[in-house]
Amino acid sequence: MKIKNMPHNVARKIRERAALNEPFVVVSKNGKPSRTYGLEEYLRMQKHPLRHKPWNSRAAANSAAIPDPLGAIPGKPRRSLSRQDIYEE
Repeated sequence: MKIKNMPHNVARKIRERAALNEPFVVVSKNGKPSRTYGLEEYLRMQKHPLRHKPWNSRAAANSAAIPDPLGAIPGKPRRSLSRQDIYEE
């Protein structure tokens, strides 16, 4: 059976695992085969699906998530400051 539109990497991994007589799982995305896993690896991922959270690193990139080093908090000043108020003697 010939499968059309199979990515080369998926086909290569299927050939490699089949040559070793290793059981494997092919996961499809949008109707096309997209990833190949060994059976034990796939079952381990099914048991612990939330162990790896890739979005945690994105939160650190967000400037609102990083605390200000001087301890400033968001808000607005209670009264406006003029240049004379700042440089008063």
